[in-house]
Amino acid sequence: MMEEGEALGVGSGSAGRVEARLRRELRRLQARYGLGLRLQEVRWLPTEDRGLSGEVKGNTVYIYDPDPAEALKTLRHEVLDHHLTSEILEPLVGLINLQKSAIERLIYRRKEEFIEKLERVL
Repeated sequence: MMEEGEALGVGSGSAGRVEARLRRELRRLQARYGLGLRLQEVRWLPTEDRGLSGEVKGNTVYIYDPDPAEALKTLRHEVLDHHLTSEILEPLVGLINLQKSAIERLIYRRKEEFIEKLERVL
């Protein structure tokens, strides 16, 4: 049976081949599932002590997992996370903030009207 690392085409552990495989996987996720369409690049920067498996900065996915098989899993995780955040959460938060601003303006206007009424009575 083929190991996940072999499926990555990284029998020798070559960083260039791992990064190339990660790029192919990003393109596959984009083409087949429409995920992470704004992402343009993948960088594999393996490190043991990062405390972080991967992250998206700008339009680049940075993968820090030193193990190629784990790096592939991390790439998928980061692409899904980025897609959910940019396509679902950020637009929703934007709508919520617009609604909040409209409610704040309404409350302010009602408060001011009430104060003006009270001033006439006092």
